[in-house]
Amino acid sequence: MKTKHISKMSEMQMTLLKCAVQDAAVRFAKEHGFSGLSHNGWFNFYAALDDAIEGEWRKATTHNTENVT
Repeated sequence: MKTKHISKMSEMQMTLLKCAVQDAAVRFAKEHGFSGLSHNGWFNFYAALDDAIEGEWRKATTHNTENVT
């Protein structure tokens, strides 16, 4: 499969990526028996993941940084 730069990702694909990362984080926590985050803690965790993914996507689409890996 040919790889594409993040700047080529649509907003819908970026949203799907955020969901996939959240699902992977929850699956990892369950598989390894981690718990203990409060409701607010999980909210902050998801928000941080969302912000990181969307921030990098926006930066890439704004600057069209094709050479960034």
